Amino acid sequence: MKFFQITSVLLLLSILAGCSANEFERGNDLYAQKDYDAAIISYSSYIKTHPNDAPSHFNRARALEEKGKLEEACKDYMKAAKLDPYNSAYRMGSGMCSFRLEKYNQAIIDMNEVLKLDSRSADAYFIKGVSLIKKGEVNGAMESYNNALRYDSNHAGAYFQRGVLKGLSKKGDPCPDLKKAKNLGEEKANNAIKKYCS
Repeated sequence: MKFFQITSVLLLLSILAGCSANEFERGNDLYAQKDYDAAIISYSSYIKTHPNDAPSHFNRARALEEKGKLEEACKDYMKAAKLDPYNSAYRMGSGMCSFRLEKYNQAIIDMNEVLKLDSRSADAYFIKGVSLIKKGEVNGAMESYNNALRYDSNHAGAYFQRGVLKGLSKKGDPCPDLKKAKNLGEEKANNAIKKYCS
């Protein structure tokens, strides 16, 4: 009888563990189908039994962000980055979310952490540069845009922002950067070209 009870308990635990893992996979499937509300529910269910699973926090953050719940998303991105500090995507998610919430100091901290993990991340340099501009730090922003372009010579946003910064600060000719940004598809470049290159 005891063997039957132990076997039953082990079987039940195995089934529960399988259901839990299925919630994570189900969340991924629902996210792929753009059913973000249901994905959030599935990830949350999985997190209840796996609170230290970084991918589930990251994926729930992405679903929350799709629903416009940025405050909640940022918490999950930060949790994922804390649980797995060597994953640059988690830290990038946290930084991008902070940037969207206009928390520029946190965005800069996150981008610096990304750059410790991947010193050639043009996007991290770019977001850091825009965040620095929002804080009025022109020289740091220019350096960040230069670094972004060093590692991605086709980064339209970096050309655009650097061109506008040159135009505003009157330090250098903004036109080559703005024209390059336009050629790379930056839609805002046309107005900036009219303003600074006429």
